[in-house]
Amino acid sequence: CLNEEHYLPIILQDLQKQTKKNFEVIIVDGGSVDQTREKALAFEKSLPLRFIKSDKRGVSYQRNLGAKEAKGAYLFFLDADTRIDSDTLEKVGGYVEREKRLLYLLLPKPEKFNIIHTILFGISTASVIFLQKIGKAFSFGPGIVIDKDLFEKIGKFDEKAYVAEDHNLVWKAWQAGVKARFMPDVKYVFSMRRGTLKIALQYAVFSAMTFFNGIVYSSPIKYNMGGSAHKLPKKETKETK
Repeated sequence: CLNEEHYLPIILQDLQKQTKKNFEVIIVDGGSVDQTREKALAFEKSLPLRFIKSDKRGVSYQRNLGAKEAKGAYLFFLDADTRIDSDTLEKVGGYVEREKRLLYLLLPKPEKFNIIHTILFGISTASVIFLQKIGKAFSFGPGIVIDKDLFEKIGKFDEKAYVAEDHNLVWKAWQAGVKARFMPDVKYVFSMRRGTLKIALQYAVFSAMTFFNGIVYSSPIKYNMGGSAHKLPKKETKETK
């Protein structure tokens, strides 16, 4: 996370409500200058939480740092502005226990019903599933669940990537012979705080670049990281439906 004092507490509230409790929460901060750290540490008594200040900013670097510190056999990557239902970890754990697969992907869903968002998310989901079938493994961004040993074996997240490091991770797993398993009944809320048209354009461009090049190291389109560049969330923080 980076400057996520408004969004981070919301996903931490979702984690508080989980029906399955055998998890740890690792927050890797890229040197926030707002109240991110204070807001996070307010959950120390209610969550098995560790707050790590990264010596360098960067999504891939920070995720890799968190993974290095993780004690569990599986890693579950979430962004600060995502949301999950109270039974998400219970459902994910059920898949892992029954199937023992090494890589799972959660499906994204919009924050609230909107016909445009519903169409965009439907196209995105269908595209990722189709690309997986033809050997062009993609992901949805957050919501990656991966065996820690596999994560390390395939080289973790590429720290030189500008964006699309998540696509690249799933693609590297595919090359290693591991196909991602989609869990149709397990979804996460994807934040549209960057704006519908803007994010649709960005993802279209980045996906095209990834499709042809495998990863994006530089881009003519700027992608702002961190919460300070986006609209504040509504005060309503009830559990997602």
